[in-house]
Amino acid sequence: MADAAIYRAVFEELDEPIAILDPKTGRYEHVNSRYADLVRSESTRLEGATFVEHVVDDLALDRETVAAGLDAARRGDSRTIECDLQAGSDDTRPAEFELAPFESNAVDSIRAAVQLRPTRASAETADDEATRRLEVALEGTDTGVWEWNMETDEVIWTDSMERLFGLEPGTFEETFDAFAKRVHPDDRESVQEAIERAVERDDIFQIEYRIQRDDGEQRWVYARGEVHDDGRIVGIVTDITTHKEQEAELERKRQQYRELVDQLPEAYYTFDSDWTMTYCNEVLADRFDTSIEELRGRSVWEAFPDIRGTDLEKTFRTVAETGEPASCEYHVESQGFWVDVQAYPYDDGIAVISADITEQKEKLSLVLEALPLVFYQIDADGTFLESRGKALEELGLETDELVGESAFDVYAEQPNVVAAIEQALDGDAVSQTVEVGTNHFLAEYRPVEEDGVVTSVIGVAMDVTELERQREQMEFFNSILRHDVLNGMTVIKARGEILAEELDGDLGQYARTIVDWCTTTTEVTQRVQRVVETLTTPEDSLQFDTIDVSAILDRKLSELETAHPGIEFEHDVAPGIEARADELLSEVLGNILLNAIEHTDTEDLTIDVTAAVDEDVRIRIADTGVGIVDERKESVFRRGETSHAKETGSGFGLFFVDVMVDKYGGEVWVEDADTGGACFVLELPRASESTSRRSEGAQG
Repeated sequence: MADAAIYRAVFEELDEPIAILDPKTGRYEHVNSRYADLVRSESTRLEGATFVEHVVDDLALDRETVAAGLDAARRGDSRTIECDLQAGSDDTRPAEFELAPFESNAVDSIRAAVQLRPTRASAETADDEATRRLEVALEGTDTGVWEWNMETDEVIWTDSMERLFGLEPGTFEETFDAFAKRVHPDDRESVQEAIERAVERDDIFQIEYRIQRDDGEQRWVYARGEVHDDGRIVGIVTDITTHKEQEAELERKRQQYRELVDQLPEAYYTFDSDWTMTYCNEVLADRFDTSIEELRGRSVWEAFPDIRGTDLEKTFRTVAETGEPASCEYHVESQGFWVDVQAYPYDDGIAVISADITEQKEKLSLVLEALPLVFYQIDADGTFLESRGKALEELGLETDELVGESAFDVYAEQPNVVAAIEQALDGDAVSQTVEVGTNHFLAEYRPVEEDGVVTSVIGVAMDVTELERQREQMEFFNSILRHDVLNGMTVIKARGEILAEELDGDLGQYARTIVDWCTTTTEVTQRVQRVVETLTTPEDSLQFDTIDVSAILDRKLSELETAHPGIEFEHDVAPGIEARADELLSEVLGNILLNAIEHTDTEDLTIDVTAAVDEDVRIRIADTGVGIVDERKESVFRRGETSHAKETGSGFGLFFVDVMVDKYGGEVWVEDADTGGACFVLELPRASESTSRRSEGAQG
């Protein structure tokens, strides 16, 4: 049997001299007495001292070798350092230090073990008790110990070694050929070559190979051995079949992943922490008229030198530094195409998916060139990154002429534009109408955020000069309605009332008719005024408050019940329903209710009104009339259209309803009522808390 001293050199756990090191400082934390005795020191003197300084100064070890071994242990690897230790006043003994981390998810501490290497004399006087302890330690494990005397061809296996090869203890033939025949035929040559190299170089022998057990099972093992000066090789063999199977499964999944990646329409590539490309698919190679082999193994900066100093390099470095995904759009000028790049942390490097968006960019350009728009992008410093669109011609500018210019300098004389850009850079969306010379533009500014930080602002400006001219015309017509028509109606009505009091008979009736028509004309004109004012008021200038929908419906229904006693009114309206609107909501609801009465035969007419609150305020006004055919359910809201069976009236009431509900940010539509008639449905925004507080403040 192999002597116990050899086994102690292979398995450090057997009563080994040991010290514990702090991986951060490299200082001794704990030292046992056997360790201190071997290095001819004291535990109390060593604890707190620096390991490197101790073994270099006191034991004459090589500083660079020791420092490299300590760094390897910090990374989770183990290292063995050979040396000579003083055994007496003049004698030295060969020894070795092993530096290794304790098994943990992180390197919490480092084990420094020192062991005297056996000499031939010590081998012959080894303690048999240590051998017995080793056998107990190996019992039931997947590791065996072996020794081969190259001169006598004697091979010694422990019981655990025989079990690993499927043999009963004590049945191994104890020759190299007996071992070799149990090595897989395809691996025998590589095992023989590994042994020969170790002997020639006086180096460690280590290799992975397959064995064929006597029971017919094939297993993977890892063998490691050390060549001794006396012509022996001593080592261990560990069963690594499970590990190999896991590796094979992982490789199978990686291959499946690569096959899927190769089928992607987008380019896909990876590179490691040194920026060396480790993988790419055919799509990437085809884009640059090269091959996969030409790209793999090259530096990203060498393969694509043009990306230096661009947003793409910035994106890659952001992922490398933060470990978080990042993206950007990049124009490959040398090839003339645009890509959308998504970069992700992957293994010890970065994985990239690059989609060709050239066609999308071209379509966007066609749209911008066809519509009276200006599209621009401004970075976080206020510098133009892009400016395109047909409307640039109206400003005397060419595509991207503003790129590189400061928006704050360009619009220095338009403080409202500067303020809007600053507000967008602060994270707010902004809309405004801007006057540039004789042109008017409706501008929208939207912040672009990454991880909660505004990185740029996207702006779109539409030429609304013609719309502005029409708005001015509508305001002019509104002033005519306000001053001329209404004032005229007031005068006519006053004269008509005088005549109605003075005249009798038909003439008196004619005078009263004039008064009634004046009243009706005045009401219609005032309604037109409200619509015109709403249409001509910019969206960002509209002011809405909290309006009590329940109170309006209760009041309107009460008035209609009094005015139309022959109509049955049913209602289910909860108190306290509030919407975001203005005082004209009363006119809106009144118009729908009157529409059901004026355009439906009132005989046996029932009008059912319900209101409820969910995400929005929903109001339903249904009647028992003849209903509205599907083809007209949308057109009834157009100007000049009427609803229901009677084709009389201007239809202005429902046009007014549609305009106002749209301004409120709601919707209105017609559907069939359960009773067979028509049901008008309104959805209005709920009053927000801020709107409610403002409304309460105004009332207070």
